[in-house]
Amino acid sequence: NGKDSLLEQSEVNFIHKNTSGYWLATNNGIFLVKEGKGVIRHFDKSNGHLPFNYIRHIYEDNEGVFWLATRGGGVIRWRLQFSEEGEQSGNALSAASKSSYKQFTMEDGLADNFTYAVYEDDYSKLWIPSDKGLMQMDKASF
Repeated sequence: NGKDSLLEQSEVNFIHKNTSGYWLATNNGIFLVKEGKGVIRHFDKSNGHLPFNYIRHIYEDNEGVFWLATRGGGVIRWRLQFSEEGEQSGNALSAASKSSYKQFTMEDGLADNFTYAVYEDDYSKLWIPSDKGLMQMDKASF
């Protein structure tokens, strides 16, 4: 299908696995891949799910929020929102109606928009390596 061919043309930077499948951070957004099914979802700027396409790293916190490190777009806090029908049918992922996100850049206080990863410590602090050093942000400030 078209999603599989787009993935073949993409640079995969990071793979995050959870119960939904494999989330691939690429230069063309995020692809969700399931074993035996291939690409089942593609999230990017053109379909309104992300504000920036070049994703370097995915971190999922204990509340199911994804934190995305980007190459030039700062850090993105990203959450999928599901329709009620999808949740009731038990197939919420395929029924995802939209994404909500907030993008954080140098205008918001980051030292650099070129970020490599996002990690959380035991004190809800986010650690973000970049070309300009290691940034520490309070998760609550996002």
